[in-house]
Amino acid sequence: LLVGLWAVLHARRSVTLYDARERRYILLWAALLVPSVLFSLGYHAPFYMLVYKLPYFSTIRNPMKFMHVGHMCLMVLFAYGLLGLSRRYLEGALTPAASLGARLAQWRARALPVERGWFRGGLAAVGAAFMAFILYANARGSLTRHLQEIGFANPDQAAAIARHSVNEVGVFALYLLASFALVLLIQIGLFAGRRRFWAVLLLRSEEHTSEL
Repeated sequence: LLVGLWAVLHARRSVTLYDARERRYILLWAALLVPSVLFSLGYHAPFYMLVYKLPYFSTIRNPMKFMHVGHMCLMVLFAYGLLGLSRRYLEGALTPAASLGARLAQWRARALPVERGWFRGGLAAVGAAFMAFILYANARGSLTRHLQEIGFANPDQAAAIARHSVNEVGVFALYLLASFALVLLIQIGLFAGRRRFWAVLLLRSEEHTSEL
């Protein structure tokens, strides 16, 4: 998601990173992803009712099947993101710098407007994720009581479900932070030149680990 979104933003705002054909393809796959996600929400959102009454659509018992198309779109966008990151940050020689702070300052001095916006948006997203985790963790008691009210009468079972749910939000926040930090390290040139293999390897490992 993170690398795919990076590709979409750069395809919309930058005319140098991708050629015209690649930009059209990226925006097409992004446009196909949107209805897949909306329809996969099923009766939890009003969008599915737009197609539910069409022939054979009412026989789809699990609207999450729409995400089969969505997952394919994400994989293609991820590949375009890797291509863009490689072109802009990995194919050149490693720029010498005294520290990570110096590299970050060099990058910010020559960054495109879309890259600065990406950096600020990423920081905001990471901050929001950890804030959501803190708020959700503080509400674990009320979540446990709610689970007991809707059918999980066993207090131990309800507490275990609530604890697992809170932990999953915490794992998401940590992986978002790690993924954003990795993309940022790529952008400041830490993996340029001969080190580009490690950038792709780490991105792929992040993807597989987050799926698990």
